Amino acid sequence: MVARDSEQRGPPPPPWKHLSHGVGRSLRIGYYTESVFGTQASAQALAGLDETVSLCRSFGYSIIEVRPPQFFADDTAEAFFGLSGFAVRLVTDMLRAQMGDAFPVRLLEPFTLELADRVRSWGPDDVVRAQDVLAASGRAVEKTITDVDMLLCPTVPDIAFPLHSCDPGKPAEILMDHIRHVASYTVAASLAGWPAMSVPLYWTAEGLLIGSHLAARQGEEEMLFRLAFDLEHAQGWSSRLLARQ
Repeated sequence: MVARDSEQRGPPPPPWKHLSHGVGRSLRIGYYTESVFGTQASAQALAGLDETVSLCRSFGYSIIEVRPPQFFADDTAEAFFGLSGFAVRLVTDMLRAQMGDAFPVRLLEPFTLELADRVRSWGPDDVVRAQDVLAASGRAVEKTITDVDMLLCPTVPDIAFPLHSCDPGKPAEILMDHIRHVASYTVAASLAGWPAMSVPLYWTAEGLLIGSHLAARQGEEEMLFRLAFDLEHAQGWSSRLLARQ
């Protein structure tokens, strides 16, 4: 449904200068190091998280270690890939019906076509079941933020991965495992519909930036921006970035 007036769209966001004036209240921040699939991030990613935890503590915030969001992560991943493939299948089937032999299937990536082929037998009931899995996971994830104002974790489990790591010509299982791995921390916020952002606060010895992922309850976007401004200012992020240029 499309919003048709200002009331439906909600109030406009405050100007960025307003957001840069600090959070202005105490915060209780829960952090976790383990991904939703039960794996640990790399040493460099954890070093970046430790840096952010230390910065938050320096502001006087209450920082506590919490369990990562608890839900059926493997079932959720399967539902996600299934729904993605089903959507692609609907579009490609429609284009084939309209264009016939002129449909440029060669322009589609092999991985995209493989996702669609995997759910070739899906019907409406399969779609509803997959949607129910995602909805149930979103409700389960919400419990993680009940006792804190914000959640903190690595953005991704590794530093920047090499080019061609996710070449679309690779087997689908390899690419799906790669996506699971890369999204194994950020997926919780996506499921719950939380506002979230990655704040780059740590540099490796090689000069690579590593982000920390912050997520808050729905409607708390302003608090996220305020904290991000505080953290980046405390870390001298802007001046260091300009110096590198």
